Amino acid sequence: MAGNLKTSYDASNFVLTQDYSYKFNQLDVGKPVIVAEYDPDTQQTTVQTKAWKRAIMEETAGFKYIGMDYATAKSCANYLRSLLTISIYEWQFGWYIDNNIFQYGWYKSYSTPTLDSEVRIEQRSGCMYDVVVDAKCISTNYSTSANATSTSSSPLYTAVSSIPGWSSTITLNGQHFDAASASNISLVVAPT
Repeated sequence: MAGNLKTSYDASNFVLTQDYSYKFNQLDVGKPVIVAEYDPDTQQTTVQTKAWKRAIMEETAGFKYIGMDYATAKSCANYLRSLLTISIYEWQFGWYIDNNIFQYGWYKSYSTPTLDSEVRIEQRSGCMYDVVVDAKCISTNYSTSANATSTSSSPLYTAVSSIPGWSSTITLNGQHFDAASASNISLVVAPT
């Protein structure tokens, strides 16, 4: 049995269990406030009304590496925990400097290494082990623009797209739809 165990983790023992998913929720944060901003270069003070929006983005994916000996599974799990530990910015409200201008509002203060993902070693049979990953990354963004969601930033996708076996190439088989229309929407519950 020991001769059949994998001593590496690569495309040959990679199994995708949940495809990459991205979802978000955006909401207003309190009422608009009047703020003053001071530019020391021009010695100008600007007074304006600002309203912040907060977006919470959640990325998920699931995969595993199968059929390894324990030492390889442990090495794989440690590598994935390190890779999926993502620096997430903490947000604070108050005075801050941006482009040499004193401003008041929500700002990124510092980043904290965060592991939202679960990486576990499971014994399949005898001396055979799998590393199972429920990958997750939750990030927050504040903005005064109409859209606080940061779809250009997807740290989990960036991390998983570099792992052995992950493929960012999508192959479509069978029927698929590129847009919603009357032909591909099913009414589940009638409106009341």
